Amino acid sequence: MKTLVAFYESLSAAERAVDGMHGENVPPEHISVVAVRPKPAESAGGQRGDGGTMKTAGAPADVGTVMAGLEVRLYMSIGEALAMGTLAGPVASPDPEGPDAPGQTHNLTPGLIAAGVPAAQAGAYVDALREGGALVMALVEPKQVEAATRALMRGVPIDIRAGPNVTAAR
Repeated sequence: MKTLVAFYESLSAAERAVDGMHGENVPPEHISVVAVRPKPAESAGGQRGDGGTMKTAGAPADVGTVMAGLEVRLYMSIGEALAMGTLAGPVASPDPEGPDAPGQTHNLTPGLIAAGVPAAQAGAYVDALREGGALVMALVEPKQVEAATRALMRGVPIDIRAGPNVTAAR
């Protein structure tokens, strides 16, 4: 399996990518999403310049059917987020009681590393999520990499360092 990771400015952009992967027959159980509300920009009026692109992040019922599996999770490194897939489950959790234990917090970086994302990249994605945005990770068969990468590009991913980007690992 290959691990593909992409970072998006908004949950709606991530949803377009996930919808595209479903269209390319990537099994839903191989897709993970973690989304965090953007932090307000420091400005005189306290307004975010982009109008708050993650307005649905606090209301799981408002997201589209493609992302209906999103659940609120608490991560040690990024705080409250919406998540689905393996990054919302035990692989991202340091607690043996599991991710659904009362007050459970998750640790996203080890979950990304366990999926094959290099440690430095995993840390960079977590740092980017602290500011808001959405991370999509897909585990795909080698023959699906090209189609899944095209699907991830539908959401117009941003390189957390410079520009459009989809990272392949493993």
